[in-house]
Amino acid sequence: MKKHIRRAVISTAVVGLFAGFLVVGGCALAWRTPPELRPPATITLAVPIMTMEQYGDFVDTHPRPYVYEISAKTGAVLMFGSEHVKDPKDAMIVELRERARAFEPTVVMIEGRLGFHMGTTDGAIRKFGEPAAARALARELGAKAYTWEPDRETEIAMMLEEFPKEKVALMYILRPYFGNLRHGKPSDPDAALERTRRKRTKWTGLEGTFASVAEIDAVWKRDYSEFADWRDTSDEWGWPAPLVPLTEFNGTNRTTHLARCILDQISRGERVLVVAGLSHAVRIEQTLHESVNASPE
Repeated sequence: MKKHIRRAVISTAVVGLFAGFLVVGGCALAWRTPPELRPPATITLAVPIMTMEQYGDFVDTHPRPYVYEISAKTGAVLMFGSEHVKDPKDAMIVELRERARAFEPTVVMIEGRLGFHMGTTDGAIRKFGEPAAARALARELGAKAYTWEPDRETEIAMMLEEFPKEKVALMYILRPYFGNLRHGKPSDPDAALERTRRKRTKWTGLEGTFASVAEIDAVWKRDYSEFADWRDTSDEWGWPAPLVPLTEFNGTNRTTHLARCILDQISRGERVLVVAGLSHAVRIEQTLHESVNASPE
């Protein structure tokens, strides 16, 4: 009986605390990871997406953010290609909000899976970046929110068909660290990586790879000694050459899946806001135009 009372008191306290956020903060929210999209096999691309080599010709000259709108008979898409930012007052966040409100989406598609969050919108942006701003906009505008990432098991299985398991695991473990370094180096890089290592070596297909950060260090010294230490490597300046084929293959799979998700939602009559990294936005623009024009009336 006492246990039940204690649980009730704790639950009431949590609800009260969150209510306090709502009253004091005025912009508190809570969410879980948005669901995935699985476009049917009948959704095909009229032309392949731009390769990373082709994208290299534009990377230094295209606008930032990279924004365009494509309308079809049954729906429309507003693509917002953003740099990865975590400042709630960044100009890209401000522009994203303005364009989204003018566009009035019915669906918002977000890069990444975010994670459980309870707190303020600004706090979520500082933690997750611009995808959190998109997630908050979906709630504000009454739109359905989805991640545009492919399901994880399929994504990893495709990687393992092409590359050695150790390299695949290394890429997935290091990717969040490399992606976040541009926002500041953690006070304890090993502890930050260890949190990711523990989670990702439990993913289907990656079990039994790296048992510790020390093992990652050993592999780095063995295979990547000519490059900067992983603790000082940011994907803002590119990945170490031996891992580039993995990141490009993975990026192409993800970007192709994104294009198919957009076409599927447009075909259902949705007005789709997509928030994605710059390369994704640029690489699928022509594919989306050609595929929408090729769709039967």
